[in-house]
Amino acid sequence: MVQEEALEKELVELRAALAQERKLRERAELLLVEERRRSALAQQMLQQTQAALAERLAAIGDVHAQAKHSLISARGSFLMRMSHELRTPLNVIIGYAELLLEEGDALGVAEREEDLEKIYDAGHTLLRMIEDVLELARIESGRLSFQMASVNVSHFLKDVLRECRTEIERKGNTIRALYRKDCEGFSSDLGKVRHILRRSLQEICRWTSQKELRVAAHCEEAEGSTQAWLCLDISGWDLPEAGQSEPQDGLLGFFLAGEGERVCHPSFGLLIVQRLCDLLGGEMRLYATEARPRLLLRLPSLTETLQQSRGDFRRVDFSGVPQKN
Repeated sequence: MVQEEALEKELVELRAALAQERKLRERAELLLVEERRRSALAQQMLQQTQAALAERLAAIGDVHAQAKHSLISARGSFLMRMSHELRTPLNVIIGYAELLLEEGDALGVAEREEDLEKIYDAGHTLLRMIEDVLELARIESGRLSFQMASVNVSHFLKDVLRECRTEIERKGNTIRALYRKDCEGFSSDLGKVRHILRRSLQEICRWTSQKELRVAAHCEEAEGSTQAWLCLDISGWDLPEAGQSEPQDGLLGFFLAGEGERVCHPSFGLLIVQRLCDLLGGEMRLYATEARPRLLLRLPSLTETLQQSRGDFRRVDFSGVPQKN
């Protein structure tokens, strides 16, 4: 009897435990259902938030693109108007200075020839700076197109030197070109390549006088590649006189002067050269040592139409110039 009562009591306790477990399970299931509902609601809210955020970002992107386009258009229009307003009186000044230089004896101003030459040179310098600013704006806006063609290097060199002869000889400089036959067959945008060399020579002639300039051209293959590179090595020029002491946003050229000291020289022209080299996939290097300053231009042979600009302005690579600590 006692044993049966014990078993009965144990059975009652088991049933109570099972009932309690059932209640706990039901409660857990209810909690799980509620949690799933909350999770689904949170997921729905997240999706709605993401959709709203994506829509907002798209709207911001459209506004930014429109603002950028408007800015570029406004800047281009401003530069065009300003360039016209500035170039017109400058051309008049240059024209009158040239007329007075040519007719100095007849007009009785021959004794002012040196002053007139300064006016003439300053006018051309300002005119070139205006054209440089416009060209930089065109490059930065990505509105340049490229036309690939085979480049006859010997003809290209002769044409550019003929175009620059007046500026080269104005300060008593001479120039000679050397090239190897391995340059034949080079392909690139001829107009851009001509402009790169022409602007380099024009910029160098700003501060060089009574020198024999030398342009050496040859082709080489990049290491591990069959792609040909045209190398233009310009030497024989003077280092510019010391200008500003520090560079400003890559708009100044660095040169070596004295015992390892650097000086800076304003050079929009070299910035344009460097940027055009970059757009053509090449590079510009200044080896500015007092013994033999050199400007090296390396351009790859291209067979396809180039894509748009490869990025923002890069600093010119000034190899051989000691870096300031």
